[in-house]
Amino acid sequence: AYLRLVAQAQTAIVTSARNSLLTEIYESLFFRIGRGRLAPWFSREDARQDLEDQEKILGALEARQCNELAGLVQRRTERLFSLYRNALVAPAEAGRLA
Repeated sequence: AYLRLVAQAQTAIVTSARNSLLTEIYESLFFRIGRGRLAPWFSREDARQDLEDQEKILGALEARQCNELAGLVQRRTERLFSLYRNALVAPAEAGRLA
């Protein structure tokens, strides 16, 4: 259910941008990389927060609130990077250091 909701939210965000190049790139990449790579490491709270973030991003985009949008996207990107790092990079580094 989470992945379906994320796909719907991201499609709405890209569509709201009204940028045909962005839409084309998103559609191409979405199907190539899939969204399932991060989902196994998401807690329920992470998933809830991610969906909430995407709803805020969509709202700011629809309202054309560029400064708010930039801040929301930056915070979401930083949070997702941290999740990826904790799930993938940190365990690999710990193995190399042992």
